[in-house]
Amino acid sequence: MWLGDRLGVGDATMYWIGRRMPTDQFAVYSFDAPLSSAAVRARVAERISIDSDLRVRLWDVPGDLDYPYWVPREFGDDQIEIHRETAYHAVLARLAVLVSESLDLHVSPWRLHVFPTVTDLPKVPGPTRPGINGLVVLQVSHALRDGRGVSALARVLLDPSARVAEKAVDSSPVLDSVPAGVRAGVAAIRATSLGAVRWAGAMVAERTGGGSEPHPTTDSPATPGDPIPETPAIPQAPAPRPSGFAPTSLNVDPGAGRRLRIIPADHDRLRRFGPTVTVGALVVIGEALRDLLLERGDRIEQVAAEVTVAVEAADPAARNRYRNVGIDLRLERPLEERAAPIAADLLAARTARPASATPAEVPPAWQRAREVREFPLHMRPDRMTGNTVISSVDRGPADLDISGSRAFRSVGFPALSPAMALTHGVYGLGSSVTIGICAGDAAIDEPTLDRYADAIRALLD
Repeated sequence: MWLGDRLGVGDATMYWIGRRMPTDQFAVYSFDAPLSSAAVRARVAERISIDSDLRVRLWDVPGDLDYPYWVPREFGDDQIEIHRETAYHAVLARLAVLVSESLDLHVSPWRLHVFPTVTDLPKVPGPTRPGINGLVVLQVSHALRDGRGVSALARVLLDPSARVAEKAVDSSPVLDSVPAGVRAGVAAIRATSLGAVRWAGAMVAERTGGGSEPHPTTDSPATPGDPIPETPAIPQAPAPRPSGFAPTSLNVDPGAGRRLRIIPADHDRLRRFGPTVTVGALVVIGEALRDLLLERGDRIEQVAAEVTVAVEAADPAARNRYRNVGIDLRLERPLEERAAPIAADLLAARTARPASATPAEVPPAWQRAREVREFPLHMRPDRMTGNTVISSVDRGPADLDISGSRAFRSVGFPALSPAMALTHGVYGLGSSVTIGICAGDAAIDEPTLDRYADAIRALLD
């Protein structure tokens, strides 16, 4: 690792897209007692050696002669931010600001936000101490990890059973004592040199007819199973799409601001509507979405959710392993008749094996960077993969603990995009399930979002 790990084409694409719009992921954990800032800092400092991804930053190769590299950095106070907000509504407003911003990967691809004391969390079943709680938010760049990878990083930091490595994962017998800044400089020189070689090779290949065509989409590879990993609504490449779904009034530019809502639930409530948590969530959210679209004057036939399914990545080192697919929510059918076809569509999408890109099809870094820079993000497509995003992530058992304060619920907010003004995340922790809603303030006002969230709550009561 000290010499630098090169980003694969999919991960680098996520990075370049993230420079044009916010795509960071947020894993929010509610704890059943207030948190000590000092205890959180001590925990992170203790665990930082377990996963080398916690000790890197990004290095751009000059002129995009090669794909970017991860180079080492030392853990610092800049990677933990302590927030002063305490009232729940103020915390939610602060989270909305964080979701609209992006990390500087050249400094760090992750940051831990801590709200030591939070009052008036929504009343939910579970082992909460009424009125006073703590909140931890792990913000991670999509270039570093996908949804399942973010959950794994959170467990490294918060799981008391996580083992501390005796040596850093990327340690070198010769360079253990060399400061990270020096090692990063060596990595940068190596990256630039290798990039020049790869650029020259690409030029020769193009001039002799051996060049590759650009990768046809910006889809990154996902993780298998149910629930599905989270992903922002990443725009598709400009190639025409013969299938898909017509845009609705929700498929517009969301604006710069974000509005968030959090809806507590559990496995049993969602499984009243489908055979799995994910299918149940698609049915419940679809029913509330139906009323919202009718209120806005939209047609409800052929309305879909964009979800992610696993793919086999050509690059075994790829950190993002998913592709986006559209699942028809069957809103024209009675509520009780939707689960079966939705489940069948999910199964078909997961078992399909589309052809993966081979190494020969990977474009030169400068070419892919230019494609992303020039892609017309604000051009509304004629057809959509889905009209909203519904992302589902199981974040494991409820055994995360900091100095006796235990995490009992987790949520997140999938990123918006220029043609996606409403997204949903469905997150499990132990037996709890929490639905996070993210809406663009230019597309959905506060009263409308309140009515929409209340409709979902009513279905789950």
